[in-house]
Amino acid sequence: FINHYHITKYMKVSINSHNMSGIGESFPEHIKHTTNEAVDKYFKNRVISAKVRIAKTHKDQFSSSIVVFQRGRKHYLIKGDGNSDTPYAAFNVALCKMSKGLRRLKRKVTRH
Repeated sequence: FINHYHITKYMKVSINSHNMSGIGESFPEHIKHTTNEAVDKYFKNRVISAKVRIAKTHKDQFSSSIVVFQRGRKHYLIKGDGNSDTPYAAFNVALCKMSKGLRRLKRKVTRH
C-alpha cells in the first residue's frame, strides 16, 4: 500500500497503488498532470481533490479508478473506472471515462 500526495494549483491528487511493488516516479507525475488537465478543461477552480487508485488484479490485469470531489459537496462529483494489461492503459481508460462524465455534466449544468 503506497500513498503519493500531490498538491497542485487547483486540486490535490492522491494516488494509491495496491498489489504493486512500486509505481516509480514518472507514473505519479503522469497521473497528476493528466488528471488536472482533464478536470481543468471543464471545471477549473471548482474541484477540490481527486483520488486515483491503481491495483493489480488476480489475473495480471490492472484496474484503475478516479474519483473527483467538488467544493461544497459531500459526495463525489464524477467517477471513472478502467481495466487493462498495463497500469498506464488502465489509468487512461479511467481518465477517458471520467472526462466523458465531466463533459456531460458540464453540458447539463450550462443548459439548465
